[in-house]
Amino acid sequence: GPLHINDAEDLLYFTSSHILNDAPSKNNREFIPLEIYKSLLIGKSWSEPVPFNEINTPEYNEAHPTLSNGGRMIIFASDREGGFGGMDLYISHKIDGHWSIPENMGSSVNTPGNEVFPFLHPTGQLYFSSDGLGGYGGLDIFQISINKKRQLGKSPINIGFPINSTKD
Repeated sequence: GPLHINDAEDLLYFTSSHILNDAPSKNNREFIPLEIYKSLLIGKSWSEPVPFNEINTPEYNEAHPTLSNGGRMIIFASDREGGFGGMDLYISHKIDGHWSIPENMGSSVNTPGNEVFPFLHPTGQLYFSSDGLGGYGGLDIFQISINKKRQLGKSPINIGFPINSTKD
């Protein structure tokens, strides 16, 4: 799935499915959650990927990680409890070497639909896909600013045609 490499290019985060033998059942079928994994570059080879357990939960999907410059903030999509519906965007901050409890990014970004595939540009612009903010149809790409105090701009802007269309 989608991946992100840190600035030093020695730490890789990515999305993958994971089968749990004792996974909760959704709609009477086995639930196979999406999880975020990480891998370290050791010499010229990547280490065996390990689950990013500071973020992942066994009951929900966590996916599509993106890191800030310096790797002190991660934004990802999740369908965890307490969201606005579907997949929402969440944010966590690295403080003293540990990741904070992820926080929902709020109603200026999230909707009852799905917000997925975030990408945090080095300039502080957050790009993401949404099918709940209106637009051309399906998952459109939107942009919103995040300032140095990690505050969001006023509202997401649809980046428009020809990037967005009636399809995802």
